Amino acid sequence: MAGSRWVLALLCAWLQVTAASAIFGSITGTIGDSLLLVVGDVTSSSARILYDQVPTSTTKLRVRVYNTMAHTQEELSHSTADQTLELSLSGLEERPRVVGLRDLEPGRRYVVQFEADESTETATALFHTAREENGEATGEVWTDRVVVVSCDRYVDDHDDVLMERLASDVEAHDDAVGASSVHFGMAHLGDQIYADAGESSIKVVPFPAKEMEDPKQKRARFEAVLAQFRAIYRETFGRKAAQRVLRIGAHWMLPDDHEIINNFNHELIQKAFKGPQNSLLSEEERERLVALQLHCRAGLQAYYEFQYQLYHEFPWDSVDFLEDSLGDIIQAYPVYFAVELQRLKLLFMDVRFERSFFDAPEDLPKLTWSKEGQSTVVIFASMPLFFQSAFSAAIAHVVEHETYPGMAEQRMGLEDIFQIFQGYNQQKRPGEFSPLLTPLFEIVNSWARSPWHIEYDRVFLGRNYG
Repeated sequence: MAGSRWVLALLCAWLQVTAASAIFGSITGTIGDSLLLVVGDVTSSSARILYDQVPTSTTKLRVRVYNTMAHTQEELSHSTADQTLELSLSGLEERPRVVGLRDLEPGRRYVVQFEADESTETATALFHTAREENGEATGEVWTDRVVVVSCDRYVDDHDDVLMERLASDVEAHDDAVGASSVHFGMAHLGDQIYADAGESSIKVVPFPAKEMEDPKQKRARFEAVLAQFRAIYRETFGRKAAQRVLRIGAHWMLPDDHEIINNFNHELIQKAFKGPQNSLLSEEERERLVALQLHCRAGLQAYYEFQYQLYHEFPWDSVDFLEDSLGDIIQAYPVYFAVELQRLKLLFMDVRFERSFFDAPEDLPKLTWSKEGQSTVVIFASMPLFFQSAFSAAIAHVVEHETYPGMAEQRMGLEDIFQIFQGYNQQKRPGEFSPLLTPLFEIVNSWARSPWHIEYDRVFLGRNYG
């Protein structure tokens, strides 16, 4: 059949790696530089690349963009750059930055080189832009791959075996070496770092109330905790094995709890931000909760720095994670997002952060896409949306100490939500596509239109999703 084929590969514990000889000497196979690079969202005409750990003495970063099938550095040296960008650096910026590439061609392989000042040391990333829907016209057939991963415990176990296998697999699926399928991107479904495990884990150290009242001391403590979060990201993302993976193809990241603290949820947030006003608690406990506030604020900022920026711009000059309402930040810059790749729609659903800050129904921003030509929608979440039984959900609750979907007391919420949306008619505005649906409504609407009905005894939906 003419057109495109998309393969979603779920890699959990083992990869059968082939074509090892073909990847030897590849552009990203050997990492000999100090930069941290992560290719973010890639479309048919644009791409975002996050960069960090630029030497402090660097004043200018030169970025060269090549549309090429070059597979080695030697081959690349004979290529001519399509674009050259020069980024001026102040040397004072402590958070990672992003360069946006524009005016790219669809269905092309791009190699991007970063060079600091006049240094001969370069860092390289590569990706394929999304192809246009022209297979039927040209008779071209292709297969693109999206790999799905989660939970990188490197700071805890320092085990790179799986990451090395991932790197070899990704490098082998490069059409520059004649691979039958091309690696397009990777979906990371939570716990991209572990801030609460291993020797690098960030401790919640009680913060005296008197110091909290001093803006300078409060800011200094916040910046110190934020620096710890950044250090874990840099250790996890910056290691050589991870860089071999993160420098190839698009990367979309959806957070879970360990990016901040285990079982980051509504109860924890309420306790941290309301507990210090509870006179029944000991002074030591109140000081610990104050420190937990700073921990949550710093962890959330680090998430927006290292993950959110991969697919969205963020107004750093107008948002203060230390003083602003975290709920307002989450609502204004939601964690969930959608990706369109021809007829494949990827919906990344936030089942962790949003529910941690809101306990009442909200008129949330809507994700939109065209229904025309739609064939497949894949929903990603960092936690299960459903369990096959209340018993299995209860086991998860015992193990994780978390209220998971499937708990019997959550079932009424599903029934209420279903009844509300079953009779809901979304109004279209001029120029908008149909459907304009919240993630929840899209799923419930598909149930209502299906030839089968919901059996409440078998389908479970909990606070993690609602």
